[in-house]
Amino acid sequence: MTLYEFNLLDINNQMETVNQQGVYLDNHITKDEKFNLYAINMFFVEVCYNSLENKISGIKSFKSGHLLDRYSNIDGFFIKFTRKPNLLLWKKRIANYCHYLLSRYCL
Repeated sequence: MTLYEFNLLDINNQMETVNQQGVYLDNHITKDEKFNLYAINMFFVEVCYNSLENKISGIKSFKSGHLLDRYSNIDGFFIKFTRKPNLLLWKKRIANYCHYLLSRYCL
């Protein structure tokens, strides 16, 4: 399945596809929401759960970009452990590693 084909599905079929074909990668938790990141073929799917309403509040699919930043947790790590962090370089490395995981485990 391609990203375009996934985007054509309704939300119920998207969730079924995530459950059947998605490879869980990581999550990010805020006060009100929990985001789970999955890989399907050569793209990512982020499922947002609203903990207050106890339901799925949204699904986003993408190949790369700023949506991956929330899963790197790189900002706090390097500010804490280095004097002059090169955050941009490490964010690119994290994105490249995510693409490596996709190509290794989802093909």
